Amino acid sequence: MMRTMRNRRIGTLAKSAALLTLCIAATSALVGCGGHGSSGRTERTPEQAPGAVSEDPAGGSDQGASASAGQTTPHSEAVDGTASAEDASDAANVEPNAAGRDNEHRQPDANGWYAEPPALHGIAIGEREADVRELFGDPSDTYKLSDPPMTVLEYDGFSVGVGENGRVQFVEVSGANVATGIGELAVGDTADETMNALGEPSHASDTVLLYERDGVSLKFDFDPNTKKIASVLLFKER
Repeated sequence: MMRTMRNRRIGTLAKSAALLTLCIAATSALVGCGGHGSSGRTERTPEQAPGAVSEDPAGGSDQGASASAGQTTPHSEAVDGTASAEDASDAANVEPNAAGRDNEHRQPDANGWYAEPPALHGIAIGEREADVRELFGDPSDTYKLSDPPMTVLEYDGFSVGVGENGRVQFVEVSGANVATGIGELAVGDTADETMNALGEPSHASDTVLLYERDGVSLKFDFDPNTKKIASVLLFKER
């Protein structure tokens, strides 16, 4: 039973990885981002990871909801809540370390999407694998992705993709009991609740809301039947 559940989970991640390609390769439209992924992947080595290039496996509809600059501009700790050029310069010189958390408390930021760098479940893109393991312990399972080479750390309700450089490349939350660290948003919430928290998305389809900034994307997948969040994925664009 456990092997079957694990295989299904790996298959789901592989499908998600192939679909994410579409969001990156065609930023003006989400082509098929709500459909089914391609097959033919082995159990432990799915062929692609978030950001890999592949052909359209489904062919979904695009509603092309482009966000305004004010809705996608990252926030900073300045009083007016907007990022200045000085903020951006400083952020570039800071080594990622679980955005929104200090070394003593390490708690998720109130809205990790606007953290520098962006974070999901308190885990920042570019954070060290050692920091993730220090915070959450050893994963319940690990497996390899081949395109690009990556190791996936599986935890209860979320997973973390780590590149060959030992840095976080993506974070996925799939459990309703796991805090996203993005306001009060959680798996099971609606598209309206998502947009109330983050504003209009950069791109949208019937089953996907995609937010983009500074080379990082935040993707919400919605169950086509319930219209509620099925998973949240933060990933570095290639």
